[in-house]
Amino acid sequence: MSSIHARSIGRALRSVAERRRNYRMRSTWNVPAAATHVRQLLADPADIARWWSTAFLSAESLKENARCANGTDAFRLRTKGFLPYTISFDAWVAECDEEALRLVVETSGDFDGHATITAAIDTARHTVRIDIDWNVRVVSRVLRAGSYVVRPLLIMNHRWVMRCGEAALRRELVRYSATDRIVAHRPAIVTSGTTA
Repeated sequence: MSSIHARSIGRALRSVAERRRNYRMRSTWNVPAAATHVRQLLADPADIARWWSTAFLSAESLKENARCANGTDAFRLRTKGFLPYTISFDAWVAECDEEALRLVVETSGDFDGHATITAAIDTARHTVRIDIDWNVRVVSRVLRAGSYVVRPLLIMNHRWVMRCGEAALRRELVRYSATDRIVAHRPAIVTSGTTA
């Protein structure tokens, strides 16, 4: 075998391995809620570990992060799924178009890339459709090392995490709207001619 032929085979194998490190994973959630509630929950990484605890172990603010020139905070997130490993990455809001209900979150750490989150309101059904499009590259050596074997497992794990996320968001929105109803329907207390 010539050295030119061996080098071209080596380049081809590296190219295949590189492509296997890239993931594009899409999820769609349909939740019965007001768009403002959905936006508030999804745009607050500090709170995500509380309501989506099946996947998010922690969310630590990185206030001094230079990537946040748009005034938003960056967060170090630790996540898990059903597989026995955790992923750590920094995330920050790169774009936020409240009118179009579109949010782009950039990531760096065990995987680099971004998630584009768009929401569409279905007024007839009183639901919000949320499309989440992850486009990332695995950087973690552990996950990269077994990319041929691990790739299908990572995809299954991601789908499981996203199903848990939709269920968690639904529960949180029920709690959120119940709190709104309690505050909105709280009877006025009258004492000494004043209302509280």
